[in-house]
Amino acid sequence: MNEGKEKESKLLDLPVLVLEELVLFPGMILSVELNDIESICAVNEAMNFDQKVLVISKKIGKRKIDEKVSSGTIAHLKQVLKQEGEGVRILLKGKDRGKIESLALEDK
Repeated sequence: MNEGKEKESKLLDLPVLVLEELVLFPGMILSVELNDIESICAVNEAMNFDQKVLVISKKIGKRKIDEKVSSGTIAHLKQVLKQEGEGVRILLKGKDRGKIESLALEDK
């Protein structure tokens, strides 16, 4: 049934958006309020390019991303609204599953 329909895999360099206790699947639309500087920087970086971001999840209370995380969801930023103060509210649409080859940390 799936003959000839293999997905083409390509290597992308995407900003990573880490969500606490939320999971985004392909085809799903999610509205999220962001207040931490790392998430806002990831959104700003994605908006400056092609509005794509890799969304991964972590448990509440964990400070770091679990090193065992090997996949996430490639999402399109449909909308970004600035909130009072430093926060933003975003609307994400999950597009495809993404496999993490490597993570690079950047200071912003």
